[in-house]
Amino acid sequence: MTPLEELMDVMRDNARRTFVDARTEGARIPNLVTVLTPDLPRAMRLVPFMVFADTDRTIEVAKMAICGLNASIVVIVSDTWHARRENNPDTGQPWVTGEMSTYVEAHGPGDVVTEAALITGHTREGDSTAICLPYEIKADGLWWGKEVALDQPRGIVPAEIDRAFALPTFTSVHPGEPADECAIVALRAIAESDDVMLAEVLYF
Repeated sequence: MTPLEELMDVMRDNARRTFVDARTEGARIPNLVTVLTPDLPRAMRLVPFMVFADTDRTIEVAKMAICGLNASIVVIVSDTWHARRENNPDTGQPWVTGEMSTYVEAHGPGDVVTEAALITGHTREGDSTAICLPYEIKADGLWWGKEVALDQPRGIVPAEIDRAFALPTFTSVHPGEPADECAIVALRAIAESDDVMLAEVLYF
């Protein structure tokens, strides 16, 4: 199993716990950004963030983590919609960006479109993977559906993450500075915002 596959497994379990906890408490489900930093001490090797904001802000946090922590892998978990049918019943055509939200506004979630956790993983070498975890909110809690493996991550996130991996890292801009001290500076810069917080540190 590759490091990317291992981290995807870790984040699959973490996503399930996070989503259930948030729904149980009636709180907003955060997006999750987790980076693997193999050059740092073990206690800082896997750094998870919770982002209480939209996709653009989540991408921004991921970029800061990739460059600031010299990450080799990033995994992003976001709350999204998943279509159980190939075509939009309202149009008879394949789904296009934004249509699932419009469909849910008109018909509500259910047999056609359901809520889901989308987990995408990316490496500095250009490898990527994605899985979708559909779920339903019922009177007795959150129920997970069958996991869906996606061929490749789609949308704006993969392109932006690839660009982030091509940018200079904090340590390359500040040669000679200890990697762990650079990481602490980067962590403070990321987590000082009201919409971002460090999650429980995971061991990997």
